[in-house]
Amino acid sequence: MNYTKRFYVFLAACAFILSVGSLSGEASVKTLSPGRIGEFAVSDENSDDGTYQYRPDPKGKYYHFYEFMMGGDSQWDVFLYYEEQFTATSTLPPIKGITYGPENLLNGVVWGECRDGGNREDVWCEGVKGYGVGERVNMRVITKAWYDNDDNIYFTDLMIVNGHAKNETTWKNNSRVKTLRLYVGDEPWCDLQLKDTIKPQIFALGENERIYPAKSGKAIPEHGALAEYIRNLNPNIEIPKTPTYQTDLSFEIVEVYRGAKYDDTCITGIALNVYGGLY
Repeated sequence: MNYTKRFYVFLAACAFILSVGSLSGEASVKTLSPGRIGEFAVSDENSDDGTYQYRPDPKGKYYHFYEFMMGGDSQWDVFLYYEEQFTATSTLPPIKGITYGPENLLNGVVWGECRDGGNREDVWCEGVKGYGVGERVNMRVITKAWYDNDDNIYFTDLMIVNGHAKNETTWKNNSRVKTLRLYVGDEPWCDLQLKDTIKPQIFALGENERIYPAKSGKAIPEHGALAEYIRNLNPNIEIPKTPTYQTDLSFEIVEVYRGAKYDDTCITGIALNVYGGLY
């Protein structure tokens, strides 16, 4: 066989290997870039109506979607119950009493109680040697809708606060995520291409990326904290007979922006925005 024929045989073999990789599920998933860059916020002490109110401030310590900040937590408009649980494949050990566990990513609602939005001083850092490529943080969302319209309830936007966003120094010194792969259950959903900015980044989940709790999650029995919370509600509120759903998301570090001082890769916040008609 001459060199020309060998070359074409080599190309054909490469094409075959690539096609097999695609058939085996190794093809790249859809890539999303942030549709807009958000802003941090501070509590507005001058609010007259008694609701949680915020105003944008680059030095503010809170983050969340604008509609949550200005009009209360819209998750409560859709869900009777909303709970977030975070775990991770690794965590940086505490340093001088400061912890870096995945529970620091909690925002908005915890065990049925409102918080003042996400706090940029709380971060998750992976805990393996190097930049943490391949490490994951897992987000479990447990929901119960007010009304029986599960097929019309879906998560519309995803907010990521990248890096150690406590301040500009911690953000520059530590590594940040460049590409974050989102899984729904065990299925790769999309690659989030993060910009190298300390500000909140908002990804719109279009029609093909929407995450429906009823379709992407699984129905689970009401027990534990959920049952206790519902029993303790105002007795005048009629408890809906809608199912309770558990939706599992995972975020895998694929590529990073290297920190100026440390290789620890950090994420400050992950938040979901939801749509659902009330009736």
